[in-house]
Amino acid sequence: MTSHRQQHGLRNGGYALLITLVMLALLGVILGGLARRSADAALQARAAEQAMRQQWAELSCSYTLLNTAADRAEQRLGLWQASFEEDAYASSVVDPPGGYEVFSLKLAGLEVWGRIDDEEAKLNLNERLRASPDRVIMPSSVVDEAIAPNRSTGLYLTREPFVRTLGLRPLMSWAQVLPGWTPQALLGINRPEALLEPHSTQAVVSRATLWGDGTLNIWTGQDHVIRQRLRDLVEPGTVENLIGLRIAEPALTLGTLIENAAEDKDERALLQGIFTERSSAYGMWLAVRDETEQDAASPRWSLWVLEQGNDQEPGRPREHRW
Repeated sequence: MTSHRQQHGLRNGGYALLITLVMLALLGVILGGLARRSADAALQARAAEQAMRQQWAELSCSYTLLNTAADRAEQRLGLWQASFEEDAYASSVVDPPGGYEVFSLKLAGLEVWGRIDDEEAKLNLNERLRASPDRVIMPSSVVDEAIAPNRSTGLYLTREPFVRTLGLRPLMSWAQVLPGWTPQALLGINRPEALLEPHSTQAVVSRATLWGDGTLNIWTGQDHVIRQRLRDLVEPGTVENLIGLRIAEPALTLGTLIENAAEDKDERALLQGIFTERSSAYGMWLAVRDETEQDAASPRWSLWVLEQGNDQEPGRPREHRW
């Protein structure tokens, strides 16, 4: 038989084993929690580092490429006008330089796709809304031709009282115009690489803008934008004269171009207020993606807008993010 002392010793040993197992289990839980916290901290640190690198890439593009967009646009126009002087026939069948440029870069392990637009080569929706201050519905023609050609209903826009009181532009974000639309939808693309393809120039943001002073660049504005802007303002013949002359006689100044296109002095005065030869607003769409990311469909999108300051000096690029 087992003695009482032996039984007591066995019970004590069992308790010690049980306590040891419980402590080991608790230690495992604690170490597991620490490991998870370390893993979470590492993921957060990586995400923060990645966001910082992407922000650096965006700022680099905005301060180097966007800030010099006006100079490059003027160079393209100058080359086109110079080619006309050398060979009038060759230039007369070539459209003026487009109001956009595209680029792709690799910066410190990041893939960057971008498009810089001349915002004053587009139909300015704020200008159209200012022209009808008591209306909250955009004209259907603007919706059909500048916003969404397949849209059958009018576009309802809100005009907060403080906007008018403070003298601010009525529309300051695409979310006011097309709520819920992603950058891809606004750009008419399904992947960032498509930003470099010509078909993206038919997208919503290629035809309309919320930025700029409301004038339209006579050289970079597309024909359909010019027709839309001048609809019901001047005679159709004047519009077609203007579009034809800017291609046939690109060496002319804006004033001479308008004088030759319009016979009526009131039309000439109106056209002088609508058109410009030098744009003051440029926008840059950016898609930035880490080369090591497995999910190729989720780059970081942003829109940067640069508008001329009141002192005619370039302003600071403003960021719009989704």
